Amino acid sequence: MRLGALALAAALFQPAAAAGPWDGLSDEELSLHHAAVAHWGRGMHETAAKEFESLLPMSTANLGTMRLSQRKYEAALPHLERAARLEPDSPRLRYLLGKCLLGLERADDAIAELSAAARLDPKEPAIPLRLSEAYLLAGRGGPARAELRRVLSLRPDHGAALNRLGRLLEADGEKKEAAALLERFARLGKRKARLSERCAYEDPLEPAPTAAPPSGGRWLDVKTVGLDKGGGAVVTVQAGRLILRARAGTQPVRFLLGDRAKVDVIRVDWPDGTQTHRVGAAAGEAVVVEEVSAHVW
Repeated sequence: MRLGALALAAALFQPAAAAGPWDGLSDEELSLHHAAVAHWGRGMHETAAKEFESLLPMSTANLGTMRLSQRKYEAALPHLERAARLEPDSPRLRYLLGKCLLGLERADDAIAELSAAARLDPKEPAIPLRLSEAYLLAGRGGPARAELRRVLSLRPDHGAALNRLGRLLEADGEKKEAAALLERFARLGKRKARLSERCAYEDPLEPAPTAAPPSGGRWLDVKTVGLDKGGGAVVTVQAGRLILRARAGTQPVRFLLGDRAKVDVIRVDWPDGTQTHRVGAAAGEAVVVEEVSAHVW
């Protein structure tokens, strides 16, 4: 049986997390947080930084992650260190801290943090990928190759691991295996290679969707126009503590807003991993979001 737009929207809702950094933010502060993430997604880093800074210490992980995405390692480090101290058993934060230390060329420290992340989450391929980089920086080619093989055991189509391991083996004279790996990499194509390398740990931390949509009252229609005519985009609407998510189809998706007069942000996650953000929309609008100027975290 085919679900209607509202039923499908409800099916995608998940219960909100019972606890987290969001518990310390007011509805207005959460609206500012949503705007900060959207500005980050649109490449407006300094605007986002000011908004995140006004929300410290709750936003310390996101501010550090954003600075890391800009390769501003010195600026990212204190925020990621603080976030990791607060949550030492978070594989996400240990990974991000390790990646930052790698950017600062502190190979041994990066290996320590990334190894801790790998113990906490042995199934995330981005962790051994960064470990391979740290081992290479430390001049340890053997462990680097072993980590790249671990990446491929977790995700056989991982573009970066196929290419890097192939190049390392080629340099070591292992021509046959190198050629096979590089051929697999060439067959992936740019889009598949990019998708294979995405790591959710590098996305912003955000609250979970609202457990159930409000009934009646105001609404917002969102239609997506993507480059991939097969569809598959996911729309997220955020208004303070109200966070709604639905899969887009050929028809507009209607979001019920209750008594909300506006939303803070509309985000569309496209099938190829890119995202498009719109900051602000009034209830009762029919919004069209096109897949242009999309941003990958």
